[in-house]
Amino acid sequence: MSKPCRAGGVSCSNLHALIIPSLADILKHMNLPETQVAIRKILIAIVSITLFYYTGKFLITQGISIYNKLNPPEIPAPEAKFGVLPKLKMASIPIEGNPNYILDTVNGRLPNYSDRFYVYEITQPQTTLLSEQKIKKLAEDLGFTQGYTKLSSSQFRWTDGINSRTFEANAITKSFKLTTDTNKLSSVITNTSSITTNDAISMTTNFIKSKSLFGTEDTESIRFIAYPAQILYGKVSEIGPGTRSYKLIKLNVYRDIIAREGSKTASEIRYKILGPDPKNSQANFYVTNDGGSFKFPNIDLNYWTINYENKSQYYVSDINLVWDAIKQGKGIISHIKSEQSDYFDPYENLDVGQIEIRDVYIALYEPRELTPYLQPIYVFEGQFETTKKLGELPKKGEIIIYYPAVRGDFVK
Repeated sequence: MSKPCRAGGVSCSNLHALIIPSLADILKHMNLPETQVAIRKILIAIVSITLFYYTGKFLITQGISIYNKLNPPEIPAPEAKFGVLPKLKMASIPIEGNPNYILDTVNGRLPNYSDRFYVYEITQPQTTLLSEQKIKKLAEDLGFTQGYTKLSSSQFRWTDGINSRTFEANAITKSFKLTTDTNKLSSVITNTSSITTNDAISMTTNFIKSKSLFGTEDTESIRFIAYPAQILYGKVSEIGPGTRSYKLIKLNVYRDIIAREGSKTASEIRYKILGPDPKNSQANFYVTNDGGSFKFPNIDLNYWTINYENKSQYYVSDINLVWDAIKQGKGIISHIKSEQSDYFDPYENLDVGQIEIRDVYIALYEPRELTPYLQPIYVFEGQFETTKKLGELPKKGEIIIYYPAVRGDFVK
């Protein structure tokens, strides 16, 4: 136990009381004017100390902030744990001419991006004893009850001659294609009632979930774009915006990657997953109001399972350098359609004179062929105008251009 503090026989507490009288004792022996002066001095002292404290704190904080801006901490290089990545195989739609590129975004500038982005591993499909059984069960559920033709160890084909339908599927990759003859489809939809876009989306969503066509995470992040269609002169054609009653709808089904930048409470950012043609998704369904085999007369499903847990950051090319490459015509034209053309028409051979880019963003590229990784790409969307020629009005329309995002020294 420590000894009590004493000074000349007087305890420390008493000594403090003798030397520093309480504020109440001081004020008690003062008259009113002296009390007012004393209180005013005390208040001035309190305000001065408060101002000094917060001003000092502000200056220190600002000083640290300025120092960090002038001397930013060095950010470690991305781990790039997958090593050198395979080069993306992307085919460009050919055009004629030497177009002039104009940046026409909302603020007239390119967006700012980090110097790195995630690459995701794609789970390589494995053969199991149940793979063949699952494909056969899917064929049966779609109304193919007759025998099949085995095209290879994993590829199967079913034919429904009565209904002019064909179903071809791969037991390993689970990709499949269901097609119905256009003339047969025309006669079918003539006898069906109209279908709304919401009903088509609901039917397709239920089918995807009931057949476990997508993984759980993808099922929660899918989005739909609908194209009302009709059979006209023996081929599928787009219905104009003035029509409100549809008997056939093509649904493009897209999945997005949902990411959070920074903390767990940060807002979600959705990154599109796009295939070779951004206007024709890797999974698409034609939907009718038929209650039998023609509910989905055509399906084209190409789906790779993404391992969202196994990802790695890679350096991406500076957007300004990419824009320079785009202006030199080095981008991959993935979609180009004039205002006069139909959505279902093949691409035209266009002599393009000018391209105005109105939106730029990062997406992830999913090729048609199986690949080890899902890699980021820059996407440039805008409008084009064909070269002006004497006696002809120029055509206008939409154009989408891809460019690989991963820096070249990380790609084979």
